[in-house]
Amino acid sequence: MERIQLSKDLTVQKIVMLLLFAVVITVMIVNSVIIWYPIAASAVIIYLGYRTIYLADNIEFDDKNMFVSRRNDEITIDLADVYAIKLTLGQLNRQRMWKIKYRINGVEKAARCYPNYSPGLDEFIQNVKSRNPNVEVRYMAGPFSFDN
Repeated sequence: MERIQLSKDLTVQKIVMLLLFAVVITVMIVNSVIIWYPIAASAVIIYLGYRTIYLADNIEFDDKNMFVSRRNDEITIDLADVYAIKLTLGQLNRQRMWKIKYRINGVEKAARCYPNYSPGLDEFIQNVKSRNPNVEVRYMAGPFSFDN
């Protein structure tokens, strides 16, 4: 089976976040008086940029492995090592962030993504369940499920 892309490409969102941040910084520099709104806006933009640029991983999978690409390296995880797939409260343009927890050499780690829903997420969950029937899949996020 060839690799299937699980996560969405966030290039457009990354560019928009950088442009918004540049506009806010420009407004703060142009104004001789520092006002509260640009500072608050820059804090929100930095947080949203962190959520979209830093936390989201590029994830692909096949019938046996999950491939997580971060910056310049790629990690291969056996689907049997995935023990939880959970919806979080993180959101970007009505797209919800999912957290995939796995173990490598006894160390618990996690990957996060905004998944493709056809065919990506459903097929990924089926492949994980075939390799690990005890995987916990949570389709709902509670009021305090920010990123757990």
